Amino acid sequence: MVFLNTINTDLLGALEADRAAYQAELDAAEDAVHLCDTNRNAWFGSGGTFESANSDVDGKKDDHETCRTQEGVTYNNYTGYCSTMHSRVCSWTVCDLPEGGFGDGDSDAVNTYMTCVCDFFEDHAGSYYDERNNCLEAHDLHDAQVIVCDADQHDFEGEYCSRETAVQGACGTYDSCRFGAEQSYLTIKSNIEDLEQIAQAQFVALKHLVCYGEQILNNSTDLSGCDSVSDDCETGYPDACPIIVYDVLDPFIDCDEPIMGNYPCTGLFTAQFYDQYSGTKTPVDDCTACTDSDIIGGRFGGGAAGNGRKTDPN
Repeated sequence: MVFLNTINTDLLGALEADRAAYQAELDAAEDAVHLCDTNRNAWFGSGGTFESANSDVDGKKDDHETCRTQEGVTYNNYTGYCSTMHSRVCSWTVCDLPEGGFGDGDSDAVNTYMTCVCDFFEDHAGSYYDERNNCLEAHDLHDAQVIVCDADQHDFEGEYCSRETAVQGACGTYDSCRFGAEQSYLTIKSNIEDLEQIAQAQFVALKHLVCYGEQILNNSTDLSGCDSVSDDCETGYPDACPIIVYDVLDPFIDCDEPIMGNYPCTGLFTAQFYDQYSGTKTPVDDCTACTDSDIIGGRFGGGAAGNGRKTDPN
């Protein structure tokens, strides 16, 4: 009787405790894989760093475009004011010098010339100085606007590159995390599959011993009745067999967020953001290219090498 109690209570109980421990270890390894996905989704999801970075890029882009629009206004003001001044200067009628110059002294010809000069200054002096000052001030304002817009342009390009660097970094972090977690999961899963088979074999053996013990306690010398005890743990004892639940992991999340081939100084980037200024009086400055090799080489994104699940955990 003690023997049967030991089997039913201690040994089968120990197998159940082992099963629970195996399941917990496997679940922890699976949770580690899921945590990689959770952290990635938090970074790229609503309210995450990626969304904030996109907002920052959009803000810098809008600042640049607004500035270039105003640059067009300052250019038109500058050319308008200066054109007015130039038109006045080009339309001036030069007073003719007296024939023979001023050698005759105070003559009617000299008086006529001096009167012409006085009339010229009276007609043009005030307006000319106003128009000249307007031209110079408008030119200075336009030059200042160009400096501001060029700075906004480079801020936009820098913010764009910073975002792409951060995206590549986040993709790399996820790739490394998921790869390491899956490798660990595979190792643990393989070990637990072996332990599960051993535990199930032990369970079936103990069930046979229980049957034999019960026959002996009943003073039965015929043990053939125990031949019907199932040798298939999962089928014969579905509610008691030490079975491990193996969940299917969520699929690896491809890194589609990098904007492949479209970064400052590329044709795509220029076409998307700067072609609107082509042929206008508000041209963009020389661009500043991204320096991060992961961006230029497209390490992650667009089917790049290194992007994608490296193990098959299922």
